[in-house]
Amino acid sequence: MSLFGAEQGSGVFSFLRRVFANGADPQRGVDAEAAALLAAIVSSSDDAIISKTLDGIITSWNAGAERLFGYSPTEAIGQSMTLIIPTERREEENEILRRLRRGERVEHFETVRVAKGGQTLDVSLTISPVRDRHGRVIGASKVGRDISARKRAAAEMQAAQELLRLIVDNVPALISYVDRDYRYQLNNHTYETWFGEPFQNLAGRLVSEVLGDAAFAKVKPRMDEALAGQLVSYDDQLPYRNGGTRWINANYIPHFDTNGSVRGFAVLVHDVDAHRQAEDAQRFLVAVHDATRGLRDPSEVMLQTVSLVGSRFGVIRCAYGEVDDAVEHLLVTRGYTDGVPTVAGWHRLDRFGDSMVKELKGGRTAVVSDVRTDARTNDPAALPTYEAMQIRSMIIAPIVKGGRLVALLVMADRIVREWSSNDAWLLEQVAERIFFAVESARANASLTESRDELQRLNAELSEADRRKDEFLAVLAHELRNPLAPIRNAVHYLRLKASPDPALRNARDIIDRQVRHLVRLVDDLLDVSRISSGKIGLQKERVSLALIVTNAVESSRPAIESENHQLTVSLPAEPVYLDADLTRLAQVLQNLLNNAAKYTAPGGKIGLHAEFDGHAVAIRVVDTGIGIPREMLPRVFDLFTQVDRSIERSTGGLGIGLTLVQRLVELHGGTVEARSEGTDKGSEFIVRLPAFAESTGDAAASNSSEAKSAGRLRVLIVDDNVDAADTLTEMLRASGHDVDTAYDGLAAIGAVDSHRPDVVLLDIGLPKLNGYDVARKVRQSDPQRRIVLVAVTGWGQDEDRRRSQQAGFDHHLVKPVDPASLDRIFALVAPSMPDIAARR
Repeated sequence: MSLFGAEQGSGVFSFLRRVFANGADPQRGVDAEAAALLAAIVSSSDDAIISKTLDGIITSWNAGAERLFGYSPTEAIGQSMTLIIPTERREEENEILRRLRRGERVEHFETVRVAKGGQTLDVSLTISPVRDRHGRVIGASKVGRDISARKRAAAEMQAAQELLRLIVDNVPALISYVDRDYRYQLNNHTYETWFGEPFQNLAGRLVSEVLGDAAFAKVKPRMDEALAGQLVSYDDQLPYRNGGTRWINANYIPHFDTNGSVRGFAVLVHDVDAHRQAEDAQRFLVAVHDATRGLRDPSEVMLQTVSLVGSRFGVIRCAYGEVDDAVEHLLVTRGYTDGVPTVAGWHRLDRFGDSMVKELKGGRTAVVSDVRTDARTNDPAALPTYEAMQIRSMIIAPIVKGGRLVALLVMADRIVREWSSNDAWLLEQVAERIFFAVESARANASLTESRDELQRLNAELSEADRRKDEFLAVLAHELRNPLAPIRNAVHYLRLKASPDPALRNARDIIDRQVRHLVRLVDDLLDVSRISSGKIGLQKERVSLALIVTNAVESSRPAIESENHQLTVSLPAEPVYLDADLTRLAQVLQNLLNNAAKYTAPGGKIGLHAEFDGHAVAIRVVDTGIGIPREMLPRVFDLFTQVDRSIERSTGGLGIGLTLVQRLVELHGGTVEARSEGTDKGSEFIVRLPAFAESTGDAAASNSSEAKSAGRLRVLIVDDNVDAADTLTEMLRASGHDVDTAYDGLAAIGAVDSHRPDVVLLDIGLPKLNGYDVARKVRQSDPQRRIVLVAVTGWGQDEDRRRSQQAGFDHHLVKPVDPASLDRIFALVAPSMPDIAARR
């Protein structure tokens, strides 16, 4: 039996009313069975059933009350109801008593009570007046139920709903619920941002009314899929009525009821417009890069870029302009136009408005929706410019470098236009890229021009170098031709051994000067070959002693002619080098000759070598004029001479030390010059890789004294009659059988008639050159019994290669050193078995 609601007119309350209405003991007006039933009901009820007087004194207290409030009947009956009422709610009890006295009933009154232990309880009370038999209110019956659990559940539900609402309203997406009638039943706060209306106002409204008919037409087919029970996800660009056009990512989740029918669907929409526009912008920037990447003409870069920008934004103008150094004028070289005249050419910046120019100089992009209303452009002095160019709206992206405005990228339209922030951002990106693309094109053009110029200069230098080599070769040839007969004549005079001291002195003077001229020519050609990388080393294992001996022997005449005292000291143990004997001897010879040249007569010269197990240090010291300190860093430079004063002039071209340095470096070594200054002598230190062990001295045999060659038949062929005749006399004086020819054809006949053992053959001959003569001789002498020696003024590597290919056995450069001839003749003698009979 319920004690509440509609049934409260019967049961306990009805019984109590009857009891109190009779004004007597219940047992008098009610039978015992009814009383027992009442007691059982009150005792077994889970609810607290309490009675009280109109003064609020407790008169009954059931087991439910004891369980709920913790007080036993003995503790409660006779006490005021304030026993279980919090202090702050005492007035609440007084109000209830006043209502009861008026005969009013209080139903389902929710309040707070206090249990014996002090804990507060949420309770629901129903309080009814009790009347006597005359209808007077004499007390009250109260039924209380513990609703704490329900209140906690309701509070938790409320908190959960509030939390859910908090999350939903702060998610950066549209969240809503749409029913089968396409009406919104729930919307989150984000709808306010999109549609500018409180989200509560959207509930119950049609989707088409909120989005607009155009957008609803695009989404309805997908909503129908959701109402058919499908999960829907899609991307689309929608024209919202109040939100412009946006790219969205939408998801629809159908809502099924208990019988499986779709009641509606939840909506989750993300705004991906910025992301899609960024992707689109990046694709556009890549397209701009691809379109301009291969261009070399700056104006073409400009045209391609502005054309792409103009087409993308659908504007009437897009132009790239460069600002002059004074930041007063703008030059538009190439521009894009659509139905309007070009504005290419020079423009004064102040014609676009002082405020606008100030904005651009500050590096700030100007976004103008309407030039007539924008404060930066509605200048009376500027509006005519915009009118003439038919510009109503525009974006100008300035390019500032080093604090100075250098260029502008402008796009403009003839109508009022609301530009987006993304439009401005994209134009800024394009502006930076077009600037660098234009500058790169200019740099490439300049680089190409510079490269072409360098190639031209290089070709000219190569041609000049080739001509220089040719000139030096011809010069050497022309110098050697007259030197050859002079040297031959000197050698002939030496063989005749004139007793006249004056003649011998004259002969020695001529000999020394010829040697000097020959060395100058050789040094000049050697430096040229080394500088151009055309010299090659003939390396072999050679002893240091042999190198020094050859150098000293070659320099001895220059040293002795000045009465210098030469001291040579070498390591006690044998030292060897992998080197070109001739070239290293030439290095030491140059250093010794320099020492002799720049030391006063009777001076001291020393050549001292020290070996540390890995390298040899060769020091050439003298007591000569020394080297000023400021000249030491330059002493090895080409054509540098330490002292050009007339009183110390000894000739020379200033190439000897350059040749020394480069030959030493080719051998993997170094050379250093030292001096304490003028008139304090000089020291040159050559350091070269070296070692102590050797399997044999391969070069020793080459430098051994030539043995007597015996009597040889020699044919001399040279169109220089003096050179041919003096060499003939010199060889005849040495006991050889010599014949002479002065051109190539005569040489062929002389070979047949004279049957020579050795032919000393010039190359540049009339009628038939020396190469052709050599080839014909080889054709008639397949066993190579005849030794062919090229004697020529041409001494380049290419000349030696050609002579070898033509069949020559040796190549000597004019003027020929008699010792070189003796060595060749000594090699020929053993191969000629009949020579002994000619002795």
